[in-house]
Amino acid sequence: MLAKKWVEEGRLGSLLFINMSMWIKNPNESSPYFQIKALHPHTVDVMRYYCGDVEAVQCFALKAPGRKIWSTAHFSLRFKNGVVGGLTGSYDIERGHPMERCEVAGTGGRFVLDDMYRELTLYPAGHLEKTVYSNPLFGGMRDFEDTFRNRINRFVEQVGAGVSPDQIDGSGADGLAAQKVLAAAIESLEQGTVVRVG
Repeated sequence: MLAKKWVEEGRLGSLLFINMSMWIKNPNESSPYFQIKALHPHTVDVMRYYCGDVEAVQCFALKAPGRKIWSTAHFSLRFKNGVVGGLTGSYDIERGHPMERCEVAGTGGRFVLDDMYRELTLYPAGHLEKTVYSNPLFGGMRDFEDTFRNRINRFVEQVGAGVSPDQIDGSGADGLAAQKVLAAAIESLEQGTVVRVG
């Protein structure tokens, strides 16, 4: 992805922070932590993609009117490389507008990725000009469900082609790393403390 290339090329300079948010109206309820466990494997994975492994997390949450689960949550994160971040997610907001946003900033600039893939903007530090890329450059995805189809199809394609497990795009290790962050967030919510991930 273009934004990842900017990070790897150093166009953002030394990374400083990441802010991520995602909201989907989901009236379903099961465990008290349903929203944290079901919505945030994706958001944590995106944050790790740009900023690396998470070292510590503190989570705050609320139960929106009429809800029995923690339906809106905010995570404060510290990454192993020193980057700090915030993640806000909710099952209480309708999807009639953009539903996901990721901002990564460093000493050399920042980027904002809006609505998962619809628009990517680069803001170089010290310059008034910005560069905007829109959906046609991102492979023509139409909607949220395309992200699932594309990911599953790519996995099946690579397995069918006999790609070695360590070369497949995505891994169980990445999934486990995201789950550890979520487990720490739940522990933080229960204890009211900052929790180290691991």
